[in-house]
Amino acid sequence: MIALRIEPEIANAWSPVEVAERWLTLYPPRVNRKRVTATQEAIAREAANADWVEQKRNRLASLSWFMKYFKKTPDALGQSRRALPGYLFRRPLQIDRHPSIWPENA
Repeated sequence: MIALRIEPEIANAWSPVEVAERWLTLYPPRVNRKRVTATQEAIAREAANADWVEQKRNRLASLSWFMKYFKKTPDALGQSRRALPGYLFRRPLQIDRHPSIWPENA
């Protein structure tokens, strides 16, 4: 079980550089579809954009964004290892084909 407590006052106290570092750690930049480590220049460039910082600060302090990230990471890991479609936490409807109801050639 995971217990999560959202404390917006802590997120509001982060400096723009902290917000950029936290966001770029969770969502690193990509080059040719491969993740790369964010440089200090990239962090400083994003930290200088007040609108970007405010949007990312709100997302970092949001339970729904946490759940999106939490769900996406194991889902992608599972799909890459087993080549399964769909979400890990959402199973498709499964119907048992009982022989008395479904003929063999149906």
